[in-house]
Amino acid sequence: MDTKWLIIPVSVLALCSCLISYLFSFKAELEEVSRETGLDVIRFVDKEMGVDFIDYIHIGGTHFELGCQLGMLAKKTVVRPKICEPNARELNKRIIAMYENLYPAYLEELKGIAKAFDMNMEDMDLRFMEREFFVNLGWLGLGFAEKKHTAFKELGALCSIVACNSDVQGKKKTIVGRNFDWLQPNGAVVRAGLSGDYKTLGSTIICLEHWIMDGINEKGLFIGVLTVATPERESYAGLAYPDSPAVDAHHMMRIILNTCASVREAAALTEKTRIWFGDDVVHLLLADASGAMCVFEFDSQGRLFIVSPDEKKYLVSTNSWLYGTIPSERRQCWRYEFAGNELEQKKLHNLDDLFEVMKKISIVRSNPHARNKMAENDFDYLQTVWTSLYDLEQLSMKIHYWLDGKDSFYFYSIDR
Repeated sequence: MDTKWLIIPVSVLALCSCLISYLFSFKAELEEVSRETGLDVIRFVDKEMGVDFIDYIHIGGTHFELGCQLGMLAKKTVVRPKICEPNARELNKRIIAMYENLYPAYLEELKGIAKAFDMNMEDMDLRFMEREFFVNLGWLGLGFAEKKHTAFKELGALCSIVACNSDVQGKKKTIVGRNFDWLQPNGAVVRAGLSGDYKTLGSTIICLEHWIMDGINEKGLFIGVLTVATPERESYAGLAYPDSPAVDAHHMMRIILNTCASVREAAALTEKTRIWFGDDVVHLLLADASGAMCVFEFDSQGRLFIVSPDEKKYLVSTNSWLYGTIPSERRQCWRYEFAGNELEQKKLHNLDDLFEVMKKISIVRSNPHARNKMAENDFDYLQTVWTSLYDLEQLSMKIHYWLDGKDSFYFYSIDR
């Protein structure tokens, strides 16, 4: 990553994060901001989950109000917007024009942040706001740093997603399972219903809502992200913001969920957008309630390639590119092959059936298939944190946390 885009140097950020972890309580500061401003956009929901590293958060109101509340929270940390220098003004204007066409609601959120800092939105460097502002706010302000574990050693992040069309007494239903493999015990389940957007439900890390890991919207559209571990594809990860308007891949996921009702609509929106990998190179698996499913992949210029399943009624994606990927490379991923074999041999009728497949490709010591494929010390740096299961017809989410020491699920609905 080009560190000139960070709001403060990494060494200073680390020092500040340690200090703020003692001085800053996100929940307490949020309550204070709500009292000061009368805003009640971000709300923690008390829920007896027995999982101390996962919060359940509701977000409502307008995008401008959300921006105001995030801006007021940022002022209580060292996170600040970056002033746009004269040589970046023209690109700033082009970024604004892009969002006016792509997703005007984001500009309203930026205006709310700008108001909190007594600035004009046009004076903020929007390259910085695209990713670093929200990441730094999540790191310092939302408690990410104090919950950091042993991730980011050699294995990084993996993850796997399986989408399939189940058959229950002749009735077709699309279900999706996702293993989140990271060993980073923090995050939130976020239910959002901002004005003008579709209602959404999903899991996030680092940022409050901008970095959704997997989720659905009220139209039955699912999206999930997976890191690409293929070495030759990682040369364009963590690059500086390009010289033309672009959207960070994680931010694009949120935009898709908020505005698209189907895989087809998501593809049409993404095709006209340059995707930027400000962090890892990723690809995205999408599915909708009609049974459509595909994987979005991108080249070094952020251009979209769509990978659709063949005649099979399922789609599996892990951490190898599918577009233009030779079969021998795909076979190197034991989870890809194992899940495919399971789905070829069995008919899945419900989320419980799908969970059995996800367990067999989970990165946990109790999984004999993983133990046969991984070194013992690999589990110290990478494990399945959660398995989330989605019913795209019922608009529900069923999630199992592997790190809480309990063999239990938690249920969420997009409406409650």
